[in-house]
Amino acid sequence: MKIEKKRISIIELLFLVLLAIYPLRHISMGVDLMDGGYSYANFTFSGPEYMDSMWFFATWSANILGSFLTGLPWGNTMLGMNFYTALLVSIMAIAGYVFCTRKLKLSKGVTFVGEMVALSLCWLPTAVLYTYLTYGLFMAGVIFLYRGLIKEKRSFLVMAGVCLGWNVSVRFSNLPQMALILAVWYYAIINKKKVKTVLQETGLCILGYLAALVIFFVLISLNYGIEEYIEGIKRLFTMTEYATDYATDSLLWGMVGGYFGISYWIKRCILAVGAAFLVCIIFPTKWIPMKKTVTIFCMLALLWWFKKSGFFVLDYASYYSVYYPCVLLLLTAMGLALFQMADKTVQKEEKLLALMVILLILLTSFGSNNAIFSTMNNLFLIMPCFWKMAIKFVEEKKHILFFPFQMFLVLCSLLLLVQSAKFGWRYVYEEADGARDLSVKVSQIPVLKGIHTGNEKAKALEDLYLYLQKNGLQERECILYGDIPGIAYYMELKPANNIWSDLRSYSPETMLKDMETVREGAAQNGNNPIVIVHQKYAEYCKNNNKEVLPEEVTVQIKLDFILDFIEEKDYSLLYENAEFMIWGR
Repeated sequence: MKIEKKRISIIELLFLVLLAIYPLRHISMGVDLMDGGYSYANFTFSGPEYMDSMWFFATWSANILGSFLTGLPWGNTMLGMNFYTALLVSIMAIAGYVFCTRKLKLSKGVTFVGEMVALSLCWLPTAVLYTYLTYGLFMAGVIFLYRGLIKEKRSFLVMAGVCLGWNVSVRFSNLPQMALILAVWYYAIINKKKVKTVLQETGLCILGYLAALVIFFVLISLNYGIEEYIEGIKRLFTMTEYATDYATDSLLWGMVGGYFGISYWIKRCILAVGAAFLVCIIFPTKWIPMKKTVTIFCMLALLWWFKKSGFFVLDYASYYSVYYPCVLLLLTAMGLALFQMADKTVQKEEKLLALMVILLILLTSFGSNNAIFSTMNNLFLIMPCFWKMAIKFVEEKKHILFFPFQMFLVLCSLLLLVQSAKFGWRYVYEEADGARDLSVKVSQIPVLKGIHTGNEKAKALEDLYLYLQKNGLQERECILYGDIPGIAYYMELKPANNIWSDLRSYSPETMLKDMETVREGAAQNGNNPIVIVHQKYAEYCKNNNKEVLPEEVTVQIKLDFILDFIEEKDYSLLYENAEFMIWGR
């Protein structure tokens, strides 16, 4: 018995080590000019004087944490920052594993595989801390709430509220997470609790939520002034005029539309499962082996058709190797959770967990304009809990009529398991897509030293850096345009205005005011910022060819502001390579 316990202990230690190091597999891969570079630039040049105040305050906690990480050893390099931010993901996976194995009593092997799938599907760069910090606090809130309700620990209910309240400081759009309070009311209903008890539990959650918000507002007031925060958040509500994907109806439809988007394949799934079910319903107690064989054949035929119809691809540098299989599994998980909530034989604690799985799936998507892609990035509790429900469904439902549904669960699970393993090992994020070439290690740029990217990108970046260094231009501030905010971080250039001016949420009116501030600053200190524009706008910048611009009118308006500045300052084209142009004097 002692030997057996020691063997299990060693296996579990191995699981935990693998969960800790697996998120580090790509820390030396990929140079993202957009989201990843933008996040690190905001951490390096932290504060509303550099970053758009709207986004600085809307993602305040993430920016403060990121700024702290830059001060750690090797925090001034991308490799170091990738290491530190990836550790946050490691912590989330380990926390999910410990909770599921210790408190939910899941199998260690099943939980480990579930967490590995969750890690493999983390497509977003770990640099985007406001996303991963959101998931971490949301997970903590769910765990505290579950334990607080099950064990009737009121302090845990307060802590659940604190986690969700503080999450508003991580990303303002996390406000919908307060809908997790539905779990409190649902558990009260199925346990027939007194109204007084429900009100007390609700009040404790709200108390923790408000306490976190009060602490946050006090810190904001002491450091920046509450007026500046309010002004930034007011702009957040008005920016949907241009960034319509952040409007409430767009966020909701982005989530709902994502599920409707696979209706073509869902219909075929219903046909396959329905055909197997019809076979099984005829003389239910007879020919059981034959009926199981027919069901398995139907599932294999469905898998073959999935591959033929493009439901998944074998290009693991693409989202679409895993996206549709993941959406199908999420729909299946919600269906299974609803079945479990309706099943009278299921214990109340498991019914509560089923509702929490549904809320996790829906609320993760609703708080982001990435829709279901967001939930795909946050499966640390969803994946193990889904398999807990699936295993219970397979083990306890012995009647042949359940067999088609059980085999469909197996199909969904195995398909995502295989695809996610290959996706997780291959996929590296660059410019909102999967990197195709990671053959070259950057050596000439201090911030990027040791990072791999494509040959052309590496050459363009190194040539740009060497030109800036040779001509003493790194002492100047920069204005960037062309979806290249990461240039400020990689080239060690202090931003003169919002470094991602292309964003639709950055309105032309706000940019015009910021450009006036830039002019005033240049007039006072004589330090005229350089302008770096991506080559995709070269034809417009040089020849005023409007046909090369996208249809979105704000792109041209904001680019014209920059061109007016270039003309006003009598700038000339100092340097260009295959990717970038530098304007200045």
